[in-house]
Amino acid sequence: MGLDWIAIESLAVFVEVFAMIYFLKKRYTAKGTSAWPHIVAWAVVVAWGLTATFSEWANPYNEIVSIALIFGYLLIVAKCGFFQKLFGLVLAFAIISATSLAGLGLTGLLTNTTIQHKIVTQDTSRLLAIIFIKMLQVIVFYVLAKKHLSFRSLKKRPVWVLCIIAVLDFFCIFLVWIHAQSPNLNTQQHHTMTWIAVGIMIQLIAIFVMYELFVGEERQNVELSTELQRVDLESKFYQEIDAMYKDMRTWRHDYMNNLIGLRAQVENVETAKALEYIDNILTEPIKNLSTLQTGNLVLDAVVSSKLWLAKSRNIGVEVQAVYPEQINIKDHDLCAIAGNLLDNAIEACGRMTESDGKKFIEFILLLKGKNLTLSIRNSFNGEINEKNGKYVSLKQGRFHGIGLAHVESTVAKYHGHIEKEHQNGIFEIRIMLPLSSSSLI
Repeated sequence: MGLDWIAIESLAVFVEVFAMIYFLKKRYTAKGTSAWPHIVAWAVVVAWGLTATFSEWANPYNEIVSIALIFGYLLIVAKCGFFQKLFGLVLAFAIISATSLAGLGLTGLLTNTTIQHKIVTQDTSRLLAIIFIKMLQVIVFYVLAKKHLSFRSLKKRPVWVLCIIAVLDFFCIFLVWIHAQSPNLNTQQHHTMTWIAVGIMIQLIAIFVMYELFVGEERQNVELSTELQRVDLESKFYQEIDAMYKDMRTWRHDYMNNLIGLRAQVENVETAKALEYIDNILTEPIKNLSTLQTGNLVLDAVVSSKLWLAKSRNIGVEVQAVYPEQINIKDHDLCAIAGNLLDNAIEACGRMTESDGKKFIEFILLLKGKNLTLSIRNSFNGEINEKNGKYVSLKQGRFHGIGLAHVESTVAKYHGHIEKEHQNGIFEIRIMLPLSSSSLI
C-alpha cells in the first residue's frame, strides 16, 4: 500500500468520524459543557478505525466494534432516553451507509465501472470515489445537524455563499475525475489529481469550520448585547424604584406637616381655613400612589412608574392585575418583560397624532390555570416595521431592537409562549408563562 493510500484512507477515517461525532453532538444535549468527552470519543473511534483499516481482521467485527464505541459515547455523553440514543446511532450509521452506496454508485456511473471494482481495485478512481463520499458525508451530516434551525433565523448571505462553495467543490471534483480518466496521464499526474481532490475536500471542511466559528461569534455578540441591555434595564428599574421611594418619603413628610397644620387650625376652630387647606391639598396630583398593587413591591414600582409616565403623556391607562403568592418566575425577569413591553407601548403611543385616534395602554396580569398570563394592548399610528415575519423596533439608540428579543429569550427561558398581533390601529402582545416548578431553568 503506497503513501497516497495510507494518507487518504487515514484522512477518510478522520473526516467520517469527525462528521458523525459533530452530528450526534448537535442532535443531543450533552450532560456537561466540557468538550473533552467528544474529543476523547473521536480519538478512540478514529484509532479503532485506523487499526481496522490497516489490519487483516474480519470486517464484520470491525464494524460491530465501531458501532459499540459510538453507542458507548452516546450512553455516557448524551442527555436523553435510551431509545433516543439508539435511534441516533442507527441514523448515523444509516447515513454513512447511504452516502457510501450513493457515492459508489454515482462514481461508478461517471467512470463506467462497477461498485465491486471500486471496492476491490486500488487505483486513482477509487481514491477519488473515497474523497467524493467523504465530502458527501460531511455535507449530509452538517445539514442534518442544523435541521432544527429555521432558515429565517440564519444569516442569508453566508448560507448562500456556503451552498455555492459546496456546489463548486463538487463540480471541481467532477472535473478532476474526468481529467483523471485520460489514458495519457502518468503515475505522477495521477498522484497530482488525487491530491488536488484531497485539497478540495479539506477546503470544503475548512469553510464549514469557518462558518461555525462565524455563527459562534455572532451568538456571543447577541448574548453580550442582550446582557448589556438587561443590565441597562435593571439600572433603569432600580433608578425608577429609588425615585418612587424618594417621592413616597417626601409625600409622607409633607403629609405629616399637613396633618400638623390641619390639627392646629381645628384646635383654633378655624373651620373655613381648614377646609380651604384640604381643598388645596386635594387639587395637587398625588403621583406617589401606586397604579399597580399586586403585593410584589418591585413589580408594582416598575409597572407603576411606566404607567405614570404614560399618564403624564396623556395616554389613557387601564390596569387589571392579580399576582399569585407562589411563583417560580424571578422578579427581575418578570420586570424585564413588563418594562420592555410597556416602554414599547409608550413609544408607540408617543408617535401618534390627534388624527390617529385615542392613545391608550391596557395592562393585564392574571392567573389562568397553571399559567401566568400577561397581556398588553396599546394604540399606535399603524406604522409597523416587520422583517422576515419579525417585528423590528423603530427606535433609535444604543440598544434599539434588542428589547423585544430580550423578552422573547426570557419567555423561552421559562418555556412560555408569546403571541403578537396588530390590526385596526391596536397592537397586542400576549405572554403565557407556566408556573410549575419544572419549568424553571
